[in-house]
Amino acid sequence: MTVEEWLARLNAELLDPRASRRELDELTGALHEATDEMGEAAACEAFGDPAQIARQLNEHSPAEPAGATRMIGSPVGLNPLTIHSRLASAFDPADARILVPHTLGLGWQVNLGAVAARLHLVDPDQLDEDVLGALDERALTTSGVAAALPAVAGLALLPFGLGQERLPNHWPLFGPPDGWVTPIAGQWMPITMALACIAMSFLPRAFGASQLWRLLLLVIASMLSVTCCGVVTMQVFGGYRPIGWLILPLMLLSCVAALAQGVLLLRHGARAASRTRHASPNRS
Repeated sequence: MTVEEWLARLNAELLDPRASRRELDELTGALHEATDEMGEAAACEAFGDPAQIARQLNEHSPAEPAGATRMIGSPVGLNPLTIHSRLASAFDPADARILVPHTLGLGWQVNLGAVAARLHLVDPDQLDEDVLGALDERALTTSGVAAALPAVAGLALLPFGLGQERLPNHWPLFGPPDGWVTPIAGQWMPITMALACIAMSFLPRAFGASQLWRLLLLVIASMLSVTCCGVVTMQVFGGYRPIGWLILPLMLLSCVAALAQGVLLLRHGARAASRTRHASPNRS
C-alpha cells in the first residue's frame, strides 16, 4: 500500500476531516517522515489499519465541528456541510455518548448506537467495514420495506380526516387539544414526513450510497415513519379526547423501532461476515 492509498482510506473513513484537521496534518507529516526512513510499504504497515486510526480520530473529534453555532448552550445544526457527521452520530456504537448534537435543528438527539452497545445488543466496534460489506441487498431492501410500512399506513389513514371540519394539530400533555387546523392544512406535514421516510428507505440505493449511509438512513426513516403513523392516528381519530400524553409512548416506540432496525441489520451483517471468514479457509 502506498502513502497516498493509506491517506485516501483514512480520509474516506473520517466523519468530518475538517474537524480532525490538526491531528490529520500531524499524522500525515509523521507518515511521510517514517516513509523516508523505512519506505512506503513498511511505514504504512507500521502505522496500522487506516480505518482503525479514523475511528480513533472520530471518537476524539466532536460530532459538531469546531466553531459550530450554539444557542443558549445547545448546538444548532443548520449547516448542510455538517449534516453527514451529525447523521452518523445518530447510530454510532463506538461513541459512548448517549446524547449527541441533533442532525438538523436545535438541541440534542439520542445516539441509539450507544444505547444498543450499553444494552449489549451490539458490540461497540461492530460498525466496521467487514460487517457493513456483508450486508446484502435483500436485507437492506427488507429493512427498507419495514421502515416504510408505518408511513404508508399513515398515508392510508389520511382520507379519514378529510370529511371532518377540522383536525387537532397540538395537544397539551393533559387536557383536550388546544390547536386546530383545516384537514388540508393539517395533512401536509404528515404527507411530507411519509414521503421522506419512503425516499430514505429506497432512494439511497439508486444514488449508489454506501452501506453505512443506507443503514443510518434506515434507522432515521424507521423513527420518522412510526412517528408519522402515530401523529396521523391521533389527528384523525383523536377528536377532542385528551390524548396528548400519548406523545410520550409514541416517542419511545419510534426510538425502539429505530433501535431494532439498526441492531437487526448489524447482527445480520456480523453473521454474514462471520460465515465469510469461516468459509474462506475452506475455499483455499
